[in-house]
Amino acid sequence: MKKYLPLLLLVLLFSLGAVNYKNGSAITTTTDFVGTASTKSHVIGIAITEACLDADDDFTGDNGSEPSSVLWTASDGCTIMDIQSNKLHFGEAGTRACSASVTSKWTFPANSNFDIQVDFDVTTLDAPDSGQNQIAYFRVSNAAVNPYIFVARYRSTTVNGYTSYGSASGGSEYAQADASGKLRFVMSGCPGSCVLKFYNWYDSQWEWNGSTDGRTCTEDFSSDAVVVRISFAKEATVGSTTIDANDIRSE
Repeated sequence: MKKYLPLLLLVLLFSLGAVNYKNGSAITTTTDFVGTASTKSHVIGIAITEACLDADDDFTGDNGSEPSSVLWTASDGCTIMDIQSNKLHFGEAGTRACSASVTSKWTFPANSNFDIQVDFDVTTLDAPDSGQNQIAYFRVSNAAVNPYIFVARYRSTTVNGYTSYGSASGGSEYAQADASGKLRFVMSGCPGSCVLKFYNWYDSQWEWNGSTDGRTCTEDFSSDAVVVRISFAKEATVGSTTIDANDIRSE
């Protein structure tokens, strides 16, 4: 009978389900092994590594609390980013220029497919002074931050709309003053022939500047794991910037 004990213990562990560490707490969920990070990632038992963290976060929390330290590394030099009304909130007014960001502790493996998007709301995005921007951007990069590509809802002195910039792809921008929306990155064709595209959600479809093909990036992420960052910046010394990230999720 003793020789069957390890097997019985293993069956018991699996029957208890998997642990999904989201917002720093453990909840029971269905078993899903981490492979190529194209779906939600969970880990069996109680052990956890950064590669096994869940890429989804709805930013649920008490008003004034910090984003999950399990899922994110936060940087907030002005102390103006926190959870408000179950959203990741950034708000700054007046003469001070400020920025804040969260960078994922979870990663997408090199040379693998992924599909990641974030929802946002804009309350105020005032025109900046000359040469400055008010911006909320969604970025993918390797851990060394190069290569990188970001897509953003922003306002400059001339454009109230969307912009993007990549270390290899260069820049693109167009006017479209959405009060809410979604930003999305899709990596497909991996392994071997990876193609990264990004989109924003407009008129009930994914597009970029009117094209449902989105915009294709030329950055090469085939050799390094990919991290994700949500950043806010009020570069101007005039006006107000108030933007919320509502939800980030991996399809």
